[in-house]
Amino acid sequence: MQFKAEKLKRILKEKRWSLRDLEEATGKSKSYWSQVTSGIKKNLQPETVEVLCKALHINEDYFYLDDSKLVQDAIPDLPQDIIDFIMNSENIAWLQMNINAKKDGLSPNTIIKIMNAIKHEKDSN
Repeated sequence: MQFKAEKLKRILKEKRWSLRDLEEATGKSKSYWSQVTSGIKKNLQPETVEVLCKALHINEDYFYLDDSKLVQDAIPDLPQDIIDFIMNSENIAWLQMNINAKKDGLSPNTIIKIMNAIKHEKDSN
């Protein structure tokens, strides 16, 4: 299977990453990634794809399968701030916390009340 450069361009745009950001995250040069995104380099080494996917926090299949999608493909009307939140790997713990809260039967209103109580206590100290 061939690496799909247009998918890399798309995820970089969604994450608001430059080729310089990609260079810093992967150790591969900006000019290397420029050749990849322009389609000049088509056959990437498996190790390079692995490093790329770790940096972007995505599954390697995304770059090879036609039907692999980003979250906004599944939910097209998703607000940009939510897309940005989901696409930021630093927010995984926050997403996991919400998944666990839902599994535990906590409603969004309950979470909001808990957060307001904590904020009120913090503000009063």
